[in-house]
Amino acid sequence: MKHTIAQNKQLFNVTSIADSVDLDNLADGQFGIYPVGVNVSLPAAATYATLPAEFRIISKLNGEVYTSFDTIKKSEIRNFAAKAYQAEEVNIWEAIIESCDCIKTALVKIGIEEESLIRQNGLTWADGDNIVEGAPKELACACDCTGKPVYDNHLMTKALWAKINSINSPFYLAKVKTEAGVFLADEAAIDAFIATNEAVNTDADETNDSEKLVLVIEGKPSVTRNYKDLDVNHIFPRGVKLFPSISLNGGASCIEFTETQELVYQLGAGADLRAEEFECLSLYTRLNHYPQLHDGIATEDLIYQFENGKEYSTVDFEFYTDKVNKNDGDKRSFGVMLGTETPAVFAALSALFNA
Repeated sequence: MKHTIAQNKQLFNVTSIADSVDLDNLADGQFGIYPVGVNVSLPAAATYATLPAEFRIISKLNGEVYTSFDTIKKSEIRNFAAKAYQAEEVNIWEAIIESCDCIKTALVKIGIEEESLIRQNGLTWADGDNIVEGAPKELACACDCTGKPVYDNHLMTKALWAKINSINSPFYLAKVKTEAGVFLADEAAIDAFIATNEAVNTDADETNDSEKLVLVIEGKPSVTRNYKDLDVNHIFPRGVKLFPSISLNGGASCIEFTETQELVYQLGAGADLRAEEFECLSLYTRLNHYPQLHDGIATEDLIYQFENGKEYSTVDFEFYTDKVNKNDGDKRSFGVMLGTETPAVFAALSALFNA
């Protein structure tokens, strides 16, 4: 979650905003904007228009007070970005199983691109499953697949649904829904749907056929991993990207899947913010000292503001200072990230720093 290009960055977990609070009365978890030379924070509903020309961020956490690296000049604020928490969405593909020829076999190929597989297979996503299913006996006994395309679709869709789920893959599962979008919860529901519509789907009148069934291949949600302070590397599961296809009768014909939902990565996960905080060393306390055990691993005696298993929205901005680097002569750029679990606080922070 590299939001900024600042040379140094500081992070604050904003539990609540201190409105018109004297510095001596700042409560634990509060975050306040204090104009230079003033010991009382900005009043409630402050916006960018009312932001003072020069100010400092002061926050209190676990009884300790933290301030921004330097005085922040309103005129030197750059690169504002507000990012609301975004939940992960799994990858979903859909296809309708139908063919003008007699279906004898169906080969389902599901390509898999997933974080653990990438690491396991040497930075290549090449992995996948092949599922072969023969036509149900009722269809196999009729040389023309009963000549009823909707009924054929119902039986083959159910057969493929059952075969795919029998694998119990950790990465994907199959579902069945009607063309109208109604999901059939289980085998009993599928059987009931097929039985209810069998008469109209097998009679001589094809104009009264029911809707077809849709085979849905859906990625399974990633299992959230919790990290302890001892962890050095933060690897968060990112879900699975699928590449499904179906070929019938040994490749005589193919059925295309349509992607109905792209894989969306979680944005604002507690593990991500902890990782960024680890890199930034934003709290100048025991975290900054980075104590190590004899084997080089950090001890558990570290300080973090952000927690695993929580969801944060973030506000980022950069500001330039009047300090000059002796090495290159340019102004120094500092970054600030404000993370919060509370939507109302996120909205207030967004209004405060967005021109």
